[in-house]
Amino acid sequence: MIASGRMGWLAVTAVTVIFGFLPASTLAGPVTIWSTGFEGGFPPEASAAGNWSVVSSDLAAHSGLRGANILGPTNPTGDVLTLAWSSASYQNLEWEYWFKIRDGLETGDQVLAQWTADGTNWETLATYTNQVAGDWQLTAFDLPTSADNNPNLAVRLFANLANSSDRVNFDDLVLSGTPVPEPFTLG
Repeated sequence: MIASGRMGWLAVTAVTVIFGFLPASTLAGPVTIWSTGFEGGFPPEASAAGNWSVVSSDLAAHSGLRGANILGPTNPTGDVLTLAWSSASYQNLEWEYWFKIRDGLETGDQVLAQWTADGTNWETLATYTNQVAGDWQLTAFDLPTSADNNPNLAVRLFANLANSSDRVNFDDLVLSGTPVPEPFTLG
């Protein structure tokens, strides 16, 4: 009886030592690192080139009053909305957004959702082309591990639209991730 009681005490002590000294960040779930609904216009982390704009309209906003809008025709080399920030101290990143094809896209039209780990080499996550107008859709991507803990992380929406009737809206962009665990030692 004493031996089993002592073993139980040792087990409880071991669990307390192991879990009692873990930093809170190792147990934390995903947190929002950055988000925008474009209610104040383009955020400071954004750079917009070409026909990208923030518009006030029930049709252009998934929530709130404003949303990002791309309207054709775009520049021959495309119009770009880039959002750049550091993901330092975060891992397991996810980028999500709501989008709506307002006026149909033809075969030659395309809108790309892309990301980069170095600001130079862009990888495509989604391509929107040859689609009819529709309702709001939520899209989410788990970014590769090279996006984790990265001071040069950026995402962009690249549009190449031929006609003045081509229009796509984006709203409620969110980057989330889990904090990188801090190193710890047992004292």
